[in-house]
Amino acid sequence: MRNKLYRIIVLHGAPKDSHTSTQTYLVANDEEEVANWIDKEKKFGDWFDNDNDYYADDDYEKPITFREWVMLNKGDLDDEEGWEDAYYGVTKWGWKHIEATQDNIETLLRLGIARR
Repeated sequence: MRNKLYRIIVLHGAPKDSHTSTQTYLVANDEEEVANWIDKEKKFGDWFDNDNDYYADDDYEKPITFREWVMLNKGDLDDEEGWEDAYYGVTKWGWKHIEATQDNIETLLRLGIARR
């Protein structure tokens, strides 16, 4: 399977500061692999432990799991949950696919700019 390049995005918001930035670049086969990497490497394996109801396309008749919602939205950057207790900060994650040739991907990996 052809490797793809993804930009991993972090949003951190707190009362005194906030930022949205690129955390890293990740080479993965698909978005499922990207979500699992964020879950393991950045969320300590509990990213998808969210029991709130989420809905695709505002279809309030059919709730979906948080994991399904994250996959649809390419992360939880737009999730409005969790901001009520932002005293120490809230961190949200997401990703964006970047068009790149396999040669470009190999160069980014060799230079340490991207990771697998």
